Amino acid sequence: MVNLYQILGLSYSATSDEIQAALERKQSNLDAKTVKAVTEWLLVESVRTRYDAKLRQEQPAFFQAAMVEGTTPATTVSLQKNETQETRQPQTAEEYYVPKLWNPTAAVIWAILFSPVFGAWLHAINWRELGEEKLAKQNMYFVWGVVALDLAIFFVLMFTDIQLPRFRLAAAIWAAWFAVLGKKQIDFVRNEVNNDYDKKKWGKPIGLAILAVFAYGAMILGLTYLLVIAGMIQLPTE
Repeated sequence: MVNLYQILGLSYSATSDEIQAALERKQSNLDAKTVKAVTEWLLVESVRTRYDAKLRQEQPAFFQAAMVEGTTPATTVSLQKNETQETRQPQTAEEYYVPKLWNPTAAVIWAILFSPVFGAWLHAINWRELGEEKLAKQNMYFVWGVVALDLAIFFVLMFTDIQLPRFRLAAAIWAAWFAVLGKKQIDFVRNEVNNDYDKKKWGKPIGLAILAVFAYGAMILGLTYLLVIAGMIQLPTE
């Protein structure tokens, strides 16, 4: 991942005006891809936040060094050295930060087939890639909440005569997740990312989802068997 701050000879705490000034000063020595990256990633506040989060993950030493140096401006020699080193190296498209995401709309649709847990889990991974840890945690809270609710429903059905409309309940849970969290990511990717992201393949998550369905079924059968041999429930004889 290219460090655009180093190319411009700036600290990660540089203001938008400082970034714009550095870009104008160095533009003649930069290729079009770098100029476009600076304009679209560093000069757009919401996008810059995500870029900084990803850069911090990949190049923590850059941020640690900046904290040690404080607000002291870099020397002219350092700026010239950075400029010479960075601008002479050819940059490839893969080096620039383009988020790798599962299509959030497709995740919502797959969640209808598998479970809202599936959609929330993928959206949580997407949010982390976008640097939105708070929203990622909200989706994971939903995942574990639904898992706990499903187990609670299992025990209610086992030990009581209460009949629950499970299909309607599942539809209501999906609709609630979509309204509160799912649609938020769809709108964010469409409006903020402009759908400019690397699309992840679906083979792995769908394969894991199928395995999870079988694992869940095996767990339910196992729990039922344990309850039967413990004498806590009796299977219908008819």
